[in-house]
Amino acid sequence: MRSLLRVPVPARDRPEASPASSLLTAEPAQALLSRTGEQRDRFPPPLALPIFSPVDVDALRSAEQRVQWVYGARSAAESRRRYDQWAPQYEQDLVDTYGYRLPDTIAEDFARWVTPPATVLDAGVGTGLVGACLADLGFRDLVGLDNSPAMLAESARKGIYRALHEMTLGQPLGFESAIFDAVISAGTFTEGHAPASGLRELARVTRPGGHMVVGIRPDIIESHGFAEIIDELAATRVWVVVDRTEPRVAIEKLESYVLVETWCFRIL
Repeated sequence: MRSLLRVPVPARDRPEASPASSLLTAEPAQALLSRTGEQRDRFPPPLALPIFSPVDVDALRSAEQRVQWVYGARSAAESRRRYDQWAPQYEQDLVDTYGYRLPDTIAEDFARWVTPPATVLDAGVGTGLVGACLADLGFRDLVGLDNSPAMLAESARKGIYRALHEMTLGQPLGFESAIFDAVISAGTFTEGHAPASGLRELARVTRPGGHMVVGIRPDIIESHGFAEIIDELAATRVWVVVDRTEPRVAIEKLESYVLVETWCFRIL
């Protein structure tokens, strides 16, 4: 298996920075990570979601029950099963009923660092909401992955992805190294979904000079190993942290206590 840590590219061989690079912060990764401790008291503790265990998602009669049931998954396998059942109602429940705003927010953040015609991997593609936002911003070369076949089927119906793959974040990805110009991921690195270790493989498949733009919940960044992975990959010169936004509400009308920060990493 190929090493996930790449040899630093000599300065003379690195791609020239994009115009947006002049906005990069010089704040080191450790300084950015230290904000978590300073801000911890600002975030209320996660709500203890009820654990439903029906055989069929249709047994859950309200959108709120369905959302809580899916987000109450405690493993990638359990999450996959629940998303497979929820896929046909996903956008109606989460977007139409509860105002899920994260795809628009992270796509706008992404466009600060990446411009078309970049080849982009949408990691945790879901029903393709992020891809639709990227397409509106002029991105056309989009590839998606997800571990839910039913969610991938919903994405395929949008007709905006060049390719879609059933893969699980946290496991080895079936891509060559340094194949994508950029990676975007929204709503995936969260409770009961993709583990922090999945960031290593996403860094591996991103070319030197490319960017990873990832939404991460600040209330789990330390407890779920994200701080450790972020610092590890910075210390081993796999990436540099170029930005970390303030926490923003991910779902407008439901669980407004769930906040997400957008992190941007540049691969070395």
